[in-house]
Amino acid sequence: MSNSSIAVYPKTTAQDVVGRLTQINPDWRLSVNARKFDYDADILIASHAHSVAVWASGNARGQDHELQTEIGRHSSHPWLRILFQDHVAWEYLLYQNGLVIDRFMPLPSMWGLDKPELGQPSLLASIWGVPEKTISKYLREWNAKTRGRKAFWWRDQWKFGQFEQGFDFLRALTGIEFPS
Repeated sequence: MSNSSIAVYPKTTAQDVVGRLTQINPDWRLSVNARKFDYDADILIASHAHSVAVWASGNARGQDHELQTEIGRHSSHPWLRILFQDHVAWEYLLYQNGLVIDRFMPLPSMWGLDKPELGQPSLLASIWGVPEKTISKYLREWNAKTRGRKAFWWRDQWKFGQFEQGFDFLRALTGIEFPS
């Protein structure tokens, strides 16, 4: 999963995303709402209610940003790109009309920065229609105080300091369960 990403689009359907991806490259093998991770798929698509997640794999790996941006370009809503960096951290960029309007970077030292960027949970909550309290605890700096703790001990699988915590965050934001 080194340097991979998942894009999440609110207020859309898997069918809309499949249609767009088929236009981009009709030869890609798409896996939609699989319960198990499909290692043969080029793109994994997971959906729940009115959110769709797109994860490039296989032959589409390395083209993830371009295809995510292309799907986002056809959306009238902001969309989120979750980045999994070198098995070290997860981060996000929130896009609208091709511009980054919010970002989360819990490890500023990873990029030579002085301060973390902790995102705007109220903005995400309003876009996805979830209570802010369901996601705000994830958006914290990773430091000695938070490392080894979970945002929500009773429902989360991953801790602060683990890049996989991004999956817990995405599940809280969208309701999407990712394949194992």
